[in-house]
Amino acid sequence: MTPVSTEKSTLASIMLRTRKKHFHILHGEHESIFGGRGLEFREVREYSNEDDIRHLNWKITARTGTPMVNLYNETKQIPVVLVYLNSGGLLFGEYRSKKETATEVLTSLSYATLSNHDTLTTLFYADEQVQWMPPGRHQGIATVNYTTAQALDPLGHHIDFDPLPREIMQKIKRKSLIFLIGDFWEFTEKNDLGKLAFFHELYCIVIRDRNEETLALRGSYEITDPLTRKTHTLHIDTQDAARYHALAKTHDRMLQKHFDQHQIAFVKIYTDEDAIDKLAQFVRR
Repeated sequence: MTPVSTEKSTLASIMLRTRKKHFHILHGEHESIFGGRGLEFREVREYSNEDDIRHLNWKITARTGTPMVNLYNETKQIPVVLVYLNSGGLLFGEYRSKKETATEVLTSLSYATLSNHDTLTTLFYADEQVQWMPPGRHQGIATVNYTTAQALDPLGHHIDFDPLPREIMQKIKRKSLIFLIGDFWEFTEKNDLGKLAFFHELYCIVIRDRNEETLALRGSYEITDPLTRKTHTLHIDTQDAARYHALAKTHDRMLQKHFDQHQIAFVKIYTDEDAIDKLAQFVRR
C-alpha cells in the first residue's frame, strides 16, 4: 500500500476533500445522508401488538396497571454527536500521528454534518470532560472543532470507558447518531457500550497505526509512556513482537465481539490510509 502524504492536513484541504467525496449530497428538507430518523414525542396511549415494546411508558403502566406506550413523530433529520477520545496513544504514528488522522476524521464529519444543515454536538473527552460544544448548525463549528483538536495535548491522558456512556447520555436526551473517534486500546471486557447503542445509533471510528498492531520494529528504542510521560529503553526481539501481536489480536477480537453483540457499526482507519475516502465509504454504507 502506498502511504498517504505526510504533509499536515489543513482545515481548507479537509473541507475540500470532504466536499469531493460527496458527503453532503442532500440539503434542506431532504433526509440527512447520515441515515436514520429522529423521534419527537407526541402522546401516550394504550399499547397494541403493533407497537415497539421499547416505547413502553413504564411509569404510567405501573400506575394504571394497563400497558401504555409513548407515540412519536418521525423527523427527517437526526442530531449528530461527535466524541473525540483524546488518549495519549494518539501521538503514535509511523507516517503521521493518529492524532492527525483523528483530527481529520473529526473535521470531515463536522463539515459534512453542518453542510447538510444537521445539528452537531461535540465532546472532547479524556480522563474527564475536556470540552463540550453545545448543539449548533453554524458552519464555524467545524473550524472550532479542528482548532480544538489540534491544540489538545494527548500526552498523559487516558480514556475511561466506564463513565463515558453515562456522560454522553446525561447530555444527549434525544435519539442521535453518535460517532466515537479514538484508538480504543483502553477498552476492556468490563466496559459496555450496549446501553448507549440501544438508545442511540452508535458508530465507532477506530484510529490505528499498522506498526502498533504488529510491532514490526526490532532492536532498542527510547520510548515515552503516553500516560506517565516517563522515558524508558525498550528492547524488542522476535519473541517479544510475537507475544505483543497475539495480545493485540486478542484485544481486537474482544472489541469486535462487543461491537457485533450490540450491533455497533465500526470502521478501522489506519494512519497510512486516505481517512476521508474510507470515512465516506463507511458513512454511505
